[in-house]
Order: sequence, then structure tokens, then C-alpha cells
Amino acid sequence: MSRSPESTYSVTVTTLVYLISSIVILVVMFPAEVAGYSFKNQLTDRTTKRFHHWNTKKKKITGYTSLEYSLSPNTGELVERSRNMDKNLEVYTEKTLWFDAESGELIKYQEEDYRTDLKTQNTYKKDKILTQVWEKGKKREFTIKTTPDLVPFEVLSFYLQSQIDKLNKDKTILFTLYLPVIAVELTNKGLPLSLSQLGMKASVKKRKARDTIFGKRQVVTIRVEPTSFFVKTLLGEEKSKFDFYFIDQQPYTLVQFKEGDTHSKLVEP
Repeated sequence: MSRSPESTYSVTVTTLVYLISSIVILVVMFPAEVAGYSFKNQLTDRTTKRFHHWNTKKKKITGYTSLEYSLSPNTGELVERSRNMDKNLEVYTEKTLWFDAESGELIKYQEEDYRTDLKTQNTYKKDKILTQVWEKGKKREFTIKTTPDLVPFEVLSFYLQSQIDKLNKDKTILFTLYLPVIAVELTNKGLPLSLSQLGMKASVKKRKARDTIFGKRQVVTIRVEPTSFFVKTLLGEEKSKFDFYFIDQQPYTLVQFKEGDTHSKLVEP
């Protein structure tokens, strides 16, 4: 969204990069209630997890994502590390988030893609995000200003988890999603960084009892999609919607997520 949901959106992100590189998209900014990047309540469950990624068309598992948590011995920061693996368990990307262990405040994010030798790092300040990129031996950096409604892509699932109480009251939440991967492509092509920020909305799609790794549980499905009809039309119905499945009880554990033909399911709590 370095949470595991974000690891399965490569098709959608690639499509967005192509579209934004070809045309100018008007991005409308919507007000939301994003109280900084603090996720203390969402970091209480620190157990190792694994998701498998099932392709509904190919009818087979195409990869896995593992999540591990640790405390840095040097800084005392809480570290979440996710590894995306192919069906043979070969790691192709590694993503790491650093949080203040006491407050849950987001400090830094780093992503390494071993297929392209691309390394991206975000550092979060009070009013800005500094992005640094290392590619083919060259380093670039750029800064975007944060706004009250801005949600970095790498913490999308944390953000949704923090908003479930509001969503359960049948409220639609509007926010702006910042996509660093697209921001990198935009700088390559000399296009405005503002195009890496997309107006989005989240709402409850369904509540029902489902079979999970924890047994039969009541699960709430949160749908996330662009607010722009233009963007949705360009991407198509399937590639513009993401579904997140959370157990409808504190701490609202994520048990499944879906994007296009890929359904990812928690198989190790």
C-alpha cells in the first residue's frame, strides 16, 4: 500500500506510471483527517506473518510476502521488514519501515528492488517527505510538502486499520495517496511531482463471517479506489480498486487483500 498489501500493486503502479507519463492528469485534493504518521495502536501485533499471493486466472500461487518485526539495538526503533518472494521463495524486493517504538511515529522507509538494482528511501519530517533514490550508481533526491490528508503508499494498510472505527459508522474517508514509485518516474521525465498524489476514497464494502487462519471470524472489507472518474476510466474497473479484509475486532488484523487477479491471504499469523 511496506506492508504486504503494497507489494502486490506492481501492475497498477506500472499502469499509472505509463498513463501519467503520456498525459496530464488533473488531481483533485480532498480533505481528510490524517493525524500525522503515528501508528502506535496498529503496531501492537508484532508477530511474524506470511501472505501467499494467489492468481485467480492462473489458479496457482505466484509468490509470497513475509513480515518480521524487531527492535533496533542501536536506536531502540521498531523495525518492520517485509520481503517479497517469487513462487520459488527467491527474494526480489525488500522493504523496511522504521518507527519510534514509544509513539509509533513513522521515521523512515526504504525499498530495495534486486531485479533493477533500484533503492528508494523516504525520510519523514514534520512538514515534508525527503525521497532519495539510488539507481545505476547515481543518487537523486527530491522533497514534497506534507498536507493533513496525505497518506504515503507504504503505510496505506496501517492508515486504513487506524480508520476502521470511523468506517464502521458508514463513513466514506477521503484522502490523498502519495506514490513514491511514480514520483521517481515523474522526476525522470521532468513532470510535476504533484501528479504522484492521487485523490482516493475508502468505504466499507461488506461485513460477513469468513474462514480465516484464526478460524471463523467476522471480517470487514474496505474498498479503496480513486475519486477521479477520469482515472478510474483510464485504469479500468479491475485495476482501479483494492479490497482489504480486516478482522472486525481490535486490533483489526489484516487477513486478506485483493488487487485485480491477485488475492493475497494471511497463512502464517
